[in-house]
Amino acid sequence: MKVSENFKIENNKARQSKVFQSNAFWSIYIALPTLQILVNGKMFNSEKLYLGQEVILTPRLINNDGIELNFPLGNFSWVIEKPIFQQFYMSSDQAEGEVVEVQNLETRSIEFCIFDYDQAKISKDIQLECDLLGANTRLKSGVQTLNYVRPIIENPIDSPRPPIASQTLAGDWYLGYDKINYIGLELTHRVQNKTDIPYVFRCYQLIKMNCTRIIASGPVLLKEKLATNGDFWLDVSNPYTNKFITVPAKQNLPVFIYKDSPKVYLDDKHKVVKEVSADFEFRVVLMGAPVKEGQNASWVPLGELTHWGWSGSIKRELDGIWGSPVTMAGSCVFLLLSNENLSWLKKTIKYVIPTWVSEGR
Repeated sequence: MKVSENFKIENNKARQSKVFQSNAFWSIYIALPTLQILVNGKMFNSEKLYLGQEVILTPRLINNDGIELNFPLGNFSWVIEKPIFQQFYMSSDQAEGEVVEVQNLETRSIEFCIFDYDQAKISKDIQLECDLLGANTRLKSGVQTLNYVRPIIENPIDSPRPPIASQTLAGDWYLGYDKINYIGLELTHRVQNKTDIPYVFRCYQLIKMNCTRIIASGPVLLKEKLATNGDFWLDVSNPYTNKFITVPAKQNLPVFIYKDSPKVYLDDKHKVVKEVSADFEFRVVLMGAPVKEGQNASWVPLGELTHWGWSGSIKRELDGIWGSPVTMAGSCVFLLLSNENLSWLKKTIKYVIPTWVSEGR
């Protein structure tokens, strides 16, 4: 009599075969456990989830009768539809910010914040593979879809006014705009909160500038710069830094009336300024967070409310009076976020008030 034994995995079942003699053959099928994914300890889509909510994914094994099994698992491999962010961090004074991305997808549990760039996106596909230790078996959960709800930003359309050279009420000459006499850009942004919970919103502005001026030091002309060195800096002087707006459930409300009038001053009490050129770029981002008792949530960027800029140059005439400026206002566009235009937020943003320095520095 011959006796042999072997195992083969077929359709998530282990087939055990024993041959006792050359003309006899028996097969026994042993069902493998089913691998499931839990969201915050609960079954997929058993409760409503929200954009900005923090969730924890964990594996679960059950048998054919739905009874949970405590078999050892290892070598985890999560496949989660991108983007996968753990947290959008902003310090209380908004002096610095950072995006924390999920780096390791090979741990037993995964914690991340529900977020996506597209306002029409309300789901995220997730899959898990892992080893059933001691059984030389790889388990797959199958693709599961995480559904969630989110607020929507309405898109206001307007264009900035062209910058000018003029004087403030105090008599100071400037190139750009003035918040009393000549506002640069004014927009009203509304949010449709179609969810069944309130959302709180805040807005912040990033600024990139590259300004230069020619000063006279006796018979010598020197060049100075006022710049953010090619980076966007957090504009802590903007009026929305510490302003929070709550939009109740099922409401459509204005969240921010954006007014901005940036300028560069032309004169200097300690130096003779002969020429000034300016180039400004602004990005205004709306952040939102769900408000629900018992839920952990993170601030998430909902959209770039506006991305605009202006530039101009002016020279002092021989009689000491400033001449006519050459100016241009860039387009004002509303942008849905993407991996490309969120890249500036993936590094720490630190604000340092720029001052005029020699261009060689």
